[in-house]
Amino acid sequence: MTAPPSLEYFRVTGIQSETTTEQLISALSAKFSDNECDIQVEVSIVPQCDATDDTKTGLVYFTTKVSKFLDALYHGDEETLVDTTIGELCFDKTFYGLTQLYPTTTQRKITADVIAVTGLEGHAFNSWRGRSKLKTMWLRDFFSNDFPSCRTMIYGYNSKLIGTGVTILDYSLGLLEDVKKARGTKEFRKKNGQLYSLATALAACVGNPLNPAPESA
Repeated sequence: MTAPPSLEYFRVTGIQSETTTEQLISALSAKFSDNECDIQVEVSIVPQCDATDDTKTGLVYFTTKVSKFLDALYHGDEETLVDTTIGELCFDKTFYGLTQLYPTTTQRKITADVIAVTGLEGHAFNSWRGRSKLKTMWLRDFFSNDFPSCRTMIYGYNSKLIGTGVTILDYSLGLLEDVKKARGTKEFRKKNGQLYSLATALAACVGNPLNPAPESA
């Protein structure tokens, strides 16, 4: 089965903190076969959401078509490991868990954490994209300009539910655990902004846990 023309983004994790965008593009381009010379790579590198993880995450888009080194993602695998010149990287297109969409400005503190949760049968990343071929992902493309000091994240989960043996409550508790990792210590929460949520269809099922009562000092 040949991968379809690229209209989707991929997430890549395990990027060393000192890696630049140019180095990541070069490492991925080196994996292309001889008949993939027409593919160009668009990438952005963002921080990991887990405050204890010093690696970074990449959001990757391939023009014209998806490279064959990601074929496993079209044969039932949720993720695939790729050995590159900058180390072993993990690719997926499910976006399960938390993913930050753009880096915040380094000159200012984080004024707010925003977490967008898609509804059932949705996709963590694609549900927030426009329907045109312009690749616009409005949470990333618009919020990065309008709210550069907000840490905007999406949360992904297997939203089909049927056949997974997992309940909405299970996913909600998983979301809460990821939020705890992202928010870090009480000192982090004092230093940075409040937590807000968008379209919390999942969270609402357990009383909207993303907007709890204010924490005591």
